[in-house]
Amino acid sequence: QMLFLANMLSKMKHDTPLGSRIAEVHNGSSLFTGDAGQGESNIRRWVIENDWLEAIVALPLNMFYNTGIATYVWVLTNRKAAPRQGKVQLIDATQWFRPLRKNMGKKNCELAPDDIQRICDTFLAFKETPQSKIFPNAAFGYWKVKVERPLRLHSQLTRQRIEPLRYASGDEDIRAALHQQLGDALFENPDAMLSKLATLIVEWGQDQPGEDDEQGDSSAKKGLPEKTKKKLLDTDTWLHDAALLATATKLREWLGDDLFEDHNVFLEKVEAALKKLALKPSAADLKLIIAAVSWRDETAPPVLKKPTNPAKSARTRCAACLKAGSPSSNTSPTANSATSSKSRCWRKAAFKPSSAAKSCPTRPTPGSSRPTPRSATKSASPATSTSRPSSARWRKSVRTSSRWSRRRKGC
Repeated sequence: QMLFLANMLSKMKHDTPLGSRIAEVHNGSSLFTGDAGQGESNIRRWVIENDWLEAIVALPLNMFYNTGIATYVWVLTNRKAAPRQGKVQLIDATQWFRPLRKNMGKKNCELAPDDIQRICDTFLAFKETPQSKIFPNAAFGYWKVKVERPLRLHSQLTRQRIEPLRYASGDEDIRAALHQQLGDALFENPDAMLSKLATLIVEWGQDQPGEDDEQGDSSAKKGLPEKTKKKLLDTDTWLHDAALLATATKLREWLGDDLFEDHNVFLEKVEAALKKLALKPSAADLKLIIAAVSWRDETAPPVLKKPTNPAKSARTRCAACLKAGSPSSNTSPTANSATSSKSRCWRKAAFKPSSAAKSCPTRPTPGSSRPTPRSATKSASPATSTSRPSSARWRKSVRTSSRWSRRRKGC
């Protein structure tokens, strides 16, 4: 609809004294669809900033044959009168209608001549009334700012919090009902219980009375979807959930059920406990356990990521760079290899600065020429090249914008 409106606006006459006036019927989606910075919002912003929107009239409901949605008339012009410049009039005409003697589909009312005249008079008067509101253009614009707050968590390994891990594979209600009927043997030895499990799954929902029985419908009830049946009959999911619960139980026995107000300390304790207990859960399983026993609390200290290890970043330098900078090396690399090693080392030093990178003999000093990309080593020498490395890592290192500081404007 907004593209339709933009097409109509592109055909307005700007070289005549009267200009152009457009009246177009829209539904309610044109008023609010599109987030700040998206297409619909940008079109509304373009219309309002150019001061083309004169008024929006809300029509009565059930005005059309096949739908009862709300409709609005947008009135636009490129020759606003002086009192209207910089302002938009909103008219509520939802109660001005005449009911039909006989409905025509969903249409049960219409605009009588008196109602049409009343709308026109309200528009031409351009005054504040209970049905007419006037706002400046700036009232329809806004800035959307994304603010990222630090994550703050409390953690506690209680029995109530780790018990839901028994059904971590999904379909918690169904698995809980099956567990109640078949007992703990379903988790300890699901292969032996597979036949009983299959019978319960096939008969699931068929013995429950519903509306169809009350109406006398003798058709068979629908059971579980095939995808859900296949997942429930997979014994690996039951064994996985049992192992997940066992790991969480051992952590609880080792760490206790004390409340950890600092989630960073809790993670350190969990990591140390896993090493002591010789447990090696996967990253996904450990994430499930931590998420099950943690909750947000604004009074907790912020959760911090692990700091980078400078020694590890120093070991990421290329072997050719270490060879070129080693004083004990009796061999010297060729011009092309020195150029490529210089480019690799400079890019890594820019992306991951470390003490070892600062002392790298092949890193360019301030004022010197930048290293030549590998693709340009055949046509340019290291001493005369001024081209920047084309690596995506270099581009990422010089990017200075922050996510939380980006703003988008919308209407």
